[in-house]
Amino acid sequence: GVDSEKSPPVMVQAYNNDSPAGTAANITQNGNPATINVTLTPGTNNIYFRSSDKAGNMSEKSAQVTINQSGEATGGVSSILIDGSYPVPAPATAMFGSSDHSLQITFNQDCNTTVIPTVEIVCGGGGKIVVASQWAEGNPRVLSGTFSIPNNGGASIDGPAQISIKDVKDTYGNTLTPYTSDAGSLQIDSTPPTSTFTNASPVYVSAAQPTVTLQGSIVDNEGGSRIDHLELYMNNEAGEPTLVGNVPLQTNSPTPWTYSYTPDAGLAEGEHTLVTSAVDKAIRIGEGG
Repeated sequence: GVDSEKSPPVMVQAYNNDSPAGTAANITQNGNPATINVTLTPGTNNIYFRSSDKAGNMSEKSAQVTINQSGEATGGVSSILIDGSYPVPAPATAMFGSSDHSLQITFNQDCNTTVIPTVEIVCGGGGKIVVASQWAEGNPRVLSGTFSIPNNGGASIDGPAQISIKDVKDTYGNTLTPYTSDAGSLQIDSTPPTSTFTNASPVYVSAAQPTVTLQGSIVDNEGGSRIDHLELYMNNEAGEPTLVGNVPLQTNSPTPWTYSYTPDAGLAEGEHTLVTSAVDKAIRIGEGG
């Protein structure tokens, strides 16, 4: 064509990765800007513009703008650890008792660390435990958190549970599909066992006969983590307990129990109170007496 220098640019075309994108727009004599809608594709989008005049002459490329766009949010949870060593799903023998626990969630892609996801322990009995979470410093794929299992949570807390994770965003702003671990992927036992003496009447110990036979029973909650051991305490004058013995128990039949107890030779004369405390395999101490 012939460039007369009087043919102003009349068309502008957008390009994405060197291919025409959108519909070419007219530029009018009054210099109003052109608007072109460019559809982005997953991955890298290199966008620039070229204009042409009525004579068909094409301008050089404009300055290029690069936009990275992700596709659908297909990433998700890679692994979950409880207390640093128990994977989810946790072994059936690992029942988590009433105390503070840690949680580490690893994702298989970088996430938006300015957004804190919603993480909960959803219990089979209807209860929920909120996990306080924060992103690991310098690692956009690791979310760390803590949660507390209440003591004596009852039927709403005890038993099978699962972990719910939602509101996770990737670095492009896409919301990842909510994640829920399998039902029963962890077990909770927040109820401590109880222990009692068969006979709560006073017993007497003399220098001639320093040993006394104690008897009692232990009750664990149904579906609990089972009895681990029994501890014997003696209260001092201030009522503070001091461990004075561990009562051996039969593995398959821990109750009833019998224990021959010999007080320390330096024990002062007078009245002393013995207290038993049963411990289950969820590492919870139950009060008894």
